[in-house]
Amino acid sequence: MVGNIPGKVQQSRFAQAAEPAHLAVTQQLARCEALRAAGQLNLSCANGLARQTNPFKRCDGPASADAAHAHGARGNDLIEVLAVWRERKNNNQ
Repeated sequence: MVGNIPGKVQQSRFAQAAEPAHLAVTQQLARCEALRAAGQLNLSCANGLARQTNPFKRCDGPASADAAHAHGARGNDLIEVLAVWRERKNNNQ
C-alpha cells in the first residue's frame, strides 16, 4: 500500500466494465467498495496487484486484448488495445 487514491472505486468499476470476467478485478472492486462503505481510507495497491487489475497495465496481455475486441478493437496490437481503453475511460464507459 503506497498512498491514498480517492478515485480507486471508480478505477475499479472501469476495470470491471473493461474485463467483467476477471476475478482479481471483481475482488478489487468489492474490497474498494467495502472500504468506502466503512469510511476507511482506500490505499493504492502494490504494483503486482495493479498489474493484475488495471486494464492500462494489461494491454499487452491476451485477456485484455480479447476484452478490448468486445469494445471495438480490431487487432491485438498494444497501441490499439490501449486506445480502446483510453477512449472508454475518456467517455466514462
